[in-house]
Amino acid sequence: AEEPFTDSGIKILSKDDFKFGFIEGLKSDHIILKDMEQKWERIVANEEDPKLEKFLSVLEPELLSKSQNPEQKLVIFSESLDTTEYLTEKLKSKQNVLSINSKNRDSLRNEIERNFDANVPMNRQCSESNVIITTEVLAEGVNLHRANTILNYDTPWNATRLMQRIGRINRIGTKASKIYIYNFFPTEKVEDDIQLRHKAMVKLQAFHSALGEDSQIYSADERVETFGLFDKKPQDDEGVNERLQYLMEIRKFREESPDEFRRIKNLPMKIRNAVKNRQRQHGTISYLRNNKHHAFYAVDQENTLEELGFLQAVPVFKCDPTVKAQPLHEHHHVHVQRALTHFLQQAEEKTVVARQNQSLTTQHMRAIHYIKALQNWGHIGEKEKQDLAGAIDTIKMGRFQSLPRDINKLQTGAKKGRLNTAVQLQSLLEILHKHIPNADGADARDTQNTGNGAPTEEADDPPRVIISQSYI
Repeated sequence: AEEPFTDSGIKILSKDDFKFGFIEGLKSDHIILKDMEQKWERIVANEEDPKLEKFLSVLEPELLSKSQNPEQKLVIFSESLDTTEYLTEKLKSKQNVLSINSKNRDSLRNEIERNFDANVPMNRQCSESNVIITTEVLAEGVNLHRANTILNYDTPWNATRLMQRIGRINRIGTKASKIYIYNFFPTEKVEDDIQLRHKAMVKLQAFHSALGEDSQIYSADERVETFGLFDKKPQDDEGVNERLQYLMEIRKFREESPDEFRRIKNLPMKIRNAVKNRQRQHGTISYLRNNKHHAFYAVDQENTLEELGFLQAVPVFKCDPTVKAQPLHEHHHVHVQRALTHFLQQAEEKTVVARQNQSLTTQHMRAIHYIKALQNWGHIGEKEKQDLAGAIDTIKMGRFQSLPRDINKLQTGAKKGRLNTAVQLQSLLEILHKHIPNADGADARDTQNTGNGAPTEEADDPPRVIISQSYI
């Protein structure tokens, strides 16, 4: 009666049960956990990690081998932020690692492009990092094709995500003749239980069939066929991916109506039309994009705006070829302008956040400390204090990249020439007014060039209206 058993006769484990290394319970048998406890302690102490050991054993002789990896650059994907941080810690003493997650992606965009984007002009490219470790935040919308090798440290369940990852290096502009994809598979025992590999391959075979892929990208077991995609009911296999259904439909249309497909493909941007739709009557949906952002916006007759996801917007745009176009309603252009305004606001907010989150370099911090030292001088006016405070904020925002460099040159020169504080302050103010002539700090040189003539931060392109559709 004193033992905490359930009705089924199974003992409920407590903290003390594990502390002493055994469980007293079922049929008075003693189940010794000492061996398990010691194994777990080795893992916790990082003394034993077979997966990491295997990875490190092939890193340099294979993954970064110059014979198969000309630029010796590697992209590592993981499902977990904890895993990327763990790998970064283990690799940073061996390789030049760039670790990316949702918090620093925007602030490190330029560094990512300069190190891994083959489309960046040669005078902007560098090789400060040769390994990039990232979560799914870099699985879309970024070029990493100076690398030709990907390691999926965690294998994704969703084959679409796997294809997206591979698409980061399998791009036009790569200098490599071959693409290499490495995957960590679950053990056979785990595979029997969860069938991760099988389910991923089922979806991949659908890509082969729908898009005409003829390369094995997941394992040597792949076959270019349906691989049982429709052998089960959708609900039995997590459903056929909706995006994949649209891809299959487009492929079928391209094969059956090649002339019409080409005509539609070559239509100009800014297409606008109207159709009958009672559910969205008097509303408009617009698809906008620029070089960094894209979005679908729905605006109703009350001018209320809602951002839609791809799978929300596409079914609304989709219609039968027999559907006749209707005249635009009177609020169409107002709705599109509403979407444009919101898009610009969102883009500006993302840019501000990226600047605020930008990691400060040693050069930035040195300049800030120098300004703060001059702020504490006893013979400085209020207006000058405000100018110096504004300069610190500007440097923290990551604007005017040559500003901290010029301030540090002054600091170095002041030490060598033993300039007095008044001269230093006057020289500093002249530098600030040169870079930030207006009181609010606004200036056309916000994306000022670096020494190699390349802009330090790529400005957003003006948004383009790809298509807009109203409903009557």
